[in-house]
Formats: sequence, C-alpha cells, structure tokens
Amino acid sequence: KNKQQKPQKAMECDADSAFLPRLGCILSYSGSSEDCLINYLMLTISLLGWYGLATSSSKLAPIDHIGSLCFFAAFQIILCLILGCAGISIIWNAAEGFKALDVFFARHATQHGGWASPLALLLITASVAAAMDLYYAITAEPITTVAHICAIAMGLLTRFFLPHCCRQLRQEDVKTRFTPLVPGQ
Repeated sequence: KNKQQKPQKAMECDADSAFLPRLGCILSYSGSSEDCLINYLMLTISLLGWYGLATSSSKLAPIDHIGSLCFFAAFQIILCLILGCAGISIIWNAAEGFKALDVFFARHATQHGGWASPLALLLITASVAAAMDLYYAITAEPITTVAHICAIAMGLLTRFFLPHCCRQLRQEDVKTRFTPLVPGQ
C-alpha cells in the first residue's frame, strides 16, 4: 500500500545508431523535456557563476577557463558516445568543482580578503547544484550520483593541475617560437 518509489531508469541512447542521432539523444536527455529544462538551466547558472568568478577573482588566464569548459564538454559527449548514456550534468558538476578550487586559490592569493563576493557567488551556484544532485540522487539510478561525484572531482583536479600543465606547455611554446630553425642564426 505504501510502496517505495523506485528510481527511474537511467537515460540511455542507442550506441549502435549513427553519430548525429546519438549526439542529439545525448544532448536532449533521450527526449526528456524535464531533464533538459533542469540541466540546461543548471548549466546556465553554473556558467554565469563561472564567468563572474573568472572575470573577478581568478588567477588563471581566460583561455584556461575556456579550455577547461571545452574539456568537460568533450569528456561528457565522448563518455556518452561510448557508454550510451545521455545528458550534460557532468559538465556543470565539473564546473562546480573547478570553481570551488579556483575561489580557494584566489582567496589564498589575496592578502586583503577581497574574495567575499566570489565566495558568495560560488555558494549560490554550488547550493543550486547540490540541490539538483540531491534530486537526481533520489530519482535516478545510483550510477548517476557516482558520475556527479566523479565529475566534481574531475573539476577539482583539473583546476589543481591546470597551472602546472599550462605553464609547461607555454614554456615549450615559447622555446619553439623563439628558437631559430637554422642552427647558428
């Protein structure tokens, strides 16, 4: 009589179909307008918060933020193409992890405590993201929650290692740009 509601079936896309229909299935949450509304709204909130943080307090170059977002999006799409899943929630969860560590690093780089506004912005977007993750923890398969936690960790790790990786790449770029092609020049 008082039956517990089972979690919904995980969003799936046919891994055997052609590329464009699979991509459409991934980006449309397999046709679920409710999931599209929730996740695209959450992505918009997360990206607006990321933009606000990137332009106000981040110590990274804009290209580092753009590159990280592209990495998260590519990771989501490739993962879903391989596994047959659907969605974009890995993107906004990874963005939340990235932003959290970015604010933490900005706080430690600022001597005069000028990080209160970025922290408030992060707390707002992270609270909305946590509410959405809780919703999916209740209504979706457990693997969805595991994916969200892993995405947050990916965002944290990306932000942590980004300065080290990019510094090395930029030094290599400078060496190749300013090294003469012909010895002795």
